[in-house]
Amino acid sequence: MNCEEIEELSGAYVLGAVTDDERKAIEEHLEQCPQAMHLIQELQTVVNILPLSVPQTEPSSLVKGRILAAIQADTTRKQINLAPLPAFSEPSPAPRSRVQNVRYQVMAAASVLLLILVLAMGAWNISLQQHVTQLATSNTSLQQQVAQLAASVRSNTPVAYTVKGSQVLPDASGQVTYIPDLDMTVLVMHNLPPTKGTQVYQGWLLQGKQPTSIGILNLHNGTATLNFQGNVKGFDAAAVSLEPGPLASKSTPQGKIVASGVLS
Repeated sequence: MNCEEIEELSGAYVLGAVTDDERKAIEEHLEQCPQAMHLIQELQTVVNILPLSVPQTEPSSLVKGRILAAIQADTTRKQINLAPLPAFSEPSPAPRSRVQNVRYQVMAAASVLLLILVLAMGAWNISLQQHVTQLATSNTSLQQQVAQLAASVRSNTPVAYTVKGSQVLPDASGQVTYIPDLDMTVLVMHNLPPTKGTQVYQGWLLQGKQPTSIGILNLHNGTATLNFQGNVKGFDAAAVSLEPGPLASKSTPQGKIVASGVLS
């Protein structure tokens, strides 16, 4: 699999909408291609931050009605498609090409993403509802949809700082991102190995030599996330340590520092 194919499937990959064979091929390519890995990490960061970038609200009755109508229409189409064919039916059409299969997977993943966004954001604002409606009927690729969502997040002017792995975990990397509109900071780390026993990954902010705990990271498939209310202004650096657990260390790290970054 080459970089062009990776770019085409990158949106579906970060949403878990690719086949096992495609996932294996993509991950083999990522091990040897820093450029493709950077693209995947950027998209994964957007997907991780997006649910946190808007307040949780109850969907309006209009939005609920649209969703139920779409589900009912889809159920009706499936029932029609499952009706038995007459004995003299015409020959089945030729199998879809790989490109058609990819398009089908992409549109399926886009539909799942759309439903999640509608339920999570509800009546965020009228313009976003119009954008969601357009996504439901659009034939644009998932890559374009993710890019549009990323642009929506960037419009809040987040401030991002790079976090790099230490000698303990040199492949680890991540970002500390502050979202001004929500007064919220999000820490996202990639390429973290599974913990052993009661071990946990814990986040810290440092002011001079004085560390402040920001909590335990939630680890899933090598990616760990943590968000907390407030800004990182006034702190010099951020760090991630591997603690004995199962609870967070209180005043200072008890384990090794696996990643750190300057907040400037």
